[in-house]
Amino acid sequence: MFVRLGRVAEEQLKDDARAVLAYSRAVEQAGDQPELLAALDRLYTRLENEDKVAEILERRVARRVRRRPKRSFISRLALLQIKSFKEPEAGSPRYVWRWSELRSRQRRR
Repeated sequence: MFVRLGRVAEEQLKDDARAVLAYSRAVEQAGDQPELLAALDRLYTRLENEDKVAEILERRVARRVRRRPKRSFISRLALLQIKSFKEPEAGSPRYVWRWSELRSRQRRR
């Protein structure tokens, strides 16, 4: 039900704030489902809420299994850290750390 409310708010009402509330409630009920996290990522990006975008990207990285999508999420997170949070020293090492973490997990498989 909350997913439907989120879609209506986003697509028909063009009310991103209301859509965020609906999708957030859907995540509370269903967990970190990829399509819900993608919707929140898209909405928080449009709303220019960098803190929430970073949080959602972290959750998407933790959730992803395939390598390529993880790379794009990690890259976006590093760029966000560098540009939006004005922390180049935090963004770049974080990217390197996450990337090495992913590589070591893949080697263990």
